[in-house]
Amino acid sequence: MPTPLIELPDRRRIALSEIERSREHRAHYLGPSHGKAGDVLCLCRSEGIPMGVGHRSVPHDTYYLYPLQRSDPARHALGCPHRMVEQQAEASGDAAGPPVVEIRGDRINLNLAAPLYRASSAAGAGDTDDEPKSGRLRAPAPRGRLRSLLEVLWSQAELNIWRPAFARKRHYGVVSHRLREVAATLQLRAHDLAPLLYVPPPYHPDREEELRAGRDRWLSNLTQNPKNGRQWYGYLVGIVKHVERQDGSFILKCAHFPLPLHVAAKAWEQYADVWLDMAPQDAFTPEHPIAFIARVERTDAAREIRLDVRDFAALPLSDGSSWIPVDSGHERQLVRSLLATQRTFRKPLAIEEQGDRLLPDVILEDRADRMHLEVLGMMNHAVYAERWRQKQARYEQLGQALWWWDPQATPQPPPLPPAQGRVT
Repeated sequence: MPTPLIELPDRRRIALSEIERSREHRAHYLGPSHGKAGDVLCLCRSEGIPMGVGHRSVPHDTYYLYPLQRSDPARHALGCPHRMVEQQAEASGDAAGPPVVEIRGDRINLNLAAPLYRASSAAGAGDTDDEPKSGRLRAPAPRGRLRSLLEVLWSQAELNIWRPAFARKRHYGVVSHRLREVAATLQLRAHDLAPLLYVPPPYHPDREEELRAGRDRWLSNLTQNPKNGRQWYGYLVGIVKHVERQDGSFILKCAHFPLPLHVAAKAWEQYADVWLDMAPQDAFTPEHPIAFIARVERTDAAREIRLDVRDFAALPLSDGSSWIPVDSGHERQLVRSLLATQRTFRKPLAIEEQGDRLLPDVILEDRADRMHLEVLGMMNHAVYAERWRQKQARYEQLGQALWWWDPQATPQPPPLPPAQGRVT
């Protein structure tokens, strides 16, 4: 991403690169705000993230920006220098492969493990974009998963953040527009994502021709190139409308998208087991919406366009008006309580998980202590109980404010600490 703007107390917005051009520039722009925590905002996010201004004299006399809370770096957008950690590795810890997320200039690059295209040749067809060139050693294989792409889209679109001012403004048209904007800044293994990804705009009968033209442009990018035999996979992001069994396979329908997605029966059972275990019987209702991303391949028969799903990942959502991701039914209950009481909060996503960084279920952003909220599960299982004991000890070691709820012990969440006035 381009260097973020920094908003000073007098409302001037200066590029971070200009502020950091020299020690004299740092002193000029940041010096007046030294000791006034939160008066300076990093605008890598639309809401602005408060920062502190520090001063040091060793090895040189200079001013600098610093995060006010331990959890603040992850609030910044990918590519922002204040996020501090620019590259993400998979949880497996395999250091041999490239990072899942890396910053390349003004683009965010994701190294997904799956092939990007299918290549056909006289020798036959196959997923060959990872084949080593003649005489060259094979590079370490990427490890990224499709869920990582969905989380980056959601996080960069700021759809895991909620403020009371967003109420009745975050409708599907806004969500789909933000996701398309973010897609224009992303790459998959150094290839631009935008031509391959489609987020259906909201349907309206007066825009039918316009919508069809946009959809057809995307579909045309998924046909085989006669010059090199490559047929690129596409990516569809949307909301599950319904799923039905048909002739030994499954048909997935996406809201605002007219074409059916075909899924092999065994594959769909695996996807549902991994992603839709919260409440599969009512997961496809407006009360329990499911956002998803599907890697699709065009396998047209005759003149009929056909899309087959080759991979699938999902983000269950709290509801259809806030679009906050949730990981369980009890977490949905907590998030809806926060929405009802007009709290400001952020839902951390797994893509932020690194090293020993704490990854709570929710972080309250309307409190100076950035209280972490945890919803416990399966505490009658020794392994999960021990994991929670270790995590709780880590919270105590760091002095991080913590609220937790064990639904097995108390069906209703304990009272939450109140919001505070001005929060930095």
